[in-house]
Amino acid sequence: MAVNSDLVLTKLKSILSEENFDYATTVITYCETKSLVYNYIGMAEFRDALTHVKRGVNADDEQKIFSEFDSAFEHIRRAAVESMQFYVETKYLDLKRRLKSPFLFLFKAFYTTDWKDIKKTENDIKEFIICARDAKPKTEWQEAIGYFYKADEKIDSLNYIFPTGGEISRRSSKVLLLILMILLGGLIIFKPM
Repeated sequence: MAVNSDLVLTKLKSILSEENFDYATTVITYCETKSLVYNYIGMAEFRDALTHVKRGVNADDEQKIFSEFDSAFEHIRRAAVESMQFYVETKYLDLKRRLKSPFLFLFKAFYTTDWKDIKKTENDIKEFIICARDAKPKTEWQEAIGYFYKADEKIDSLNYIFPTGGEISRRSSKVLLLILMILLGGLIIFKPM
């Protein structure tokens, strides 16, 4: 490092602390694990953060170093917040498509539930996303992630009621396998002598 300063090292440690860098990494891992999709948004922001750290380490002016480190922190913050927003809003859009399906009337005919509760849950999701978007550009970026996480939990609760096509196939396969096992068990037990 061109400038030997305890302030510079303290600033760098703050940016790369558990509270900032590790938290952002955990959020990105959560999004990748839940969506099973590589998170290009988060990785691009981390690349940009690392570029600013490198520039700061190689700078010889303390003001330039702090400016680069501030930019690195901003990219780390964005890596987490933008990743979580993209993950939650993509998942919500998928749910909205299913809720607006022309075949939903068939589901309503066979599924007994309080549709007011479903509408309330959907409104809660929207409210959490609005709160997250409001907190996102401010210093409360971790609070924004908390709102996105709450929205994700609510989306999961509705996804259980309105499963995706893949989930329906998985559930149907389990039922068919159970029926097959019962039939085979019956053949073994009651086999003709």
